[in-house]
Amino acid sequence: MIEKDINYNFNMISPKKVMYATYKASNNFQYRSLFKAKSDILKSGKYDEKELNDIIASIFDAETARKYIFEELKGKKPLMLEEIIKLFDFPTENIIRDIFYLKEQGYIEEIFEEVQNNKLNYGESSEFEKGVYKYRVKEHTENFRENCFEPVSIVYNNSVCCHCGLCSSICPMNGIELTRDYLYIDEGKCINCGLCYSVCPQSFSIENLSHFIKKSDPSLKYSVGLGYYKNLYSARTMKYAIRKVGQDGGIGTSLLYYLLNKKLVDAVVTIKHSKDYWKPKAKVIDKVEDLYRTAGTTYVHTPILSVLDKTERYNKIAIVALPCKIKALSKGELFPVKLPLFNKIKYKIGLFCMESFPYEKLLKLISNKFSADPDEIIKMDINRGKFVITLASMEIFSLPLKECNLFTSDFCNYCNDYTAEIADISLGSIGSESGWTSVITRTKKGEEIFNGANKDGLIEIKSYPDKKPLQSKIEKVAELKKVSCKPIDLHVI
Repeated sequence: MIEKDINYNFNMISPKKVMYATYKASNNFQYRSLFKAKSDILKSGKYDEKELNDIIASIFDAETARKYIFEELKGKKPLMLEEIIKLFDFPTENIIRDIFYLKEQGYIEEIFEEVQNNKLNYGESSEFEKGVYKYRVKEHTENFRENCFEPVSIVYNNSVCCHCGLCSSICPMNGIELTRDYLYIDEGKCINCGLCYSVCPQSFSIENLSHFIKKSDPSLKYSVGLGYYKNLYSARTMKYAIRKVGQDGGIGTSLLYYLLNKKLVDAVVTIKHSKDYWKPKAKVIDKVEDLYRTAGTTYVHTPILSVLDKTERYNKIAIVALPCKIKALSKGELFPVKLPLFNKIKYKIGLFCMESFPYEKLLKLISNKFSADPDEIIKMDINRGKFVITLASMEIFSLPLKECNLFTSDFCNYCNDYTAEIADISLGSIGSESGWTSVITRTKKGEEIFNGANKDGLIEIKSYPDKKPLQSKIEKVAELKKVSCKPIDLHVI
């Protein structure tokens, strides 16, 4: 597996080329905007002087490397990433990431070339079997200016904001306020640094970037529906207290219990039920006994990442979130900036998600379609293509998901990730029997915590002579979401 390392070794490059790349990097809009606003950023209190200097230095180093790569690729024919990697003495992940950022900055163009009988190992039934992606330097006029990333208001104004909340947590000026209903940017505070746009999961895609990085790991399997993964399981909790309040097999709460109990993390960021039970809030939890109020699923979207800047006193955290939120975190971790909060995130637990509901629309759905009192609902679930609610009287009502479309969040139409493909471990109900959770381990540490919880007797794993039926059920739903996903087209409104 490629180790993440945002450091660059410029010692093997001629001083003349490094100096030229450094000169070009000094004109980068993000570097200049953050450097110019240093005193104002420090006054805002988001970052201390060391943290801010690390952020600015990491941007400068990464931009220097990108400008060097750009100059070296000038005049070369279109090359595959595997060919480009061999040209530079930088960490492989850095090179892949920098090529994609050069593309977003407007320096590099991506070309898809169809190939007959492609023998490259890009995964079964993948688009990559049909051809290869190649990259080359764009032809530029003397008046060319790199793309300056817009504030995320452009994402919100185009109605594709998924309300993850990451932008508000990282804004160096504390100038972004985001709730489950709206986004507000204080133009008087905004320094146009573009950090919010860089990490936004809806601004530009990292799908190909993630694919090429994970493809280099021989321990991973691949399928179109599941993405890259290590193993697939069906499991359930062995703790009665969790099984009593948990969703499906209660694996999510069990894993958080394991992480806190073993002190693998100091805290977890998750959704905690509030006084309005079906209107949960994002919370930072550091006590095992508080986990029981996080069990279950509400299907109401919540800007869970907006509380990340409240985790400064913790060194190791885990996060449980929907695919769009996991994508935001992964994008932030790949972004070559030493933002302090990303160093704390040790585990990402993703939840299967076809769609979510705004709180008000959920109430309207319950009222219009079920004629039920929300206070009487003790459980919500999506099972076998139906939205299911269970009342305190144990009455069960269901509705085909296609009849729920009018009540779901608009941004769900622009998401193609059902199984949280970039998480360490993904959890959901599809495929498993009632009372069990489908589990997809995706990274080494995801596999380790799952096996650790099993070894400690917290969970049990269902034995399958053949996992193909389990896998095919998940893939069917996941591929449906990919097919129905709408493309994002951002434009100034």
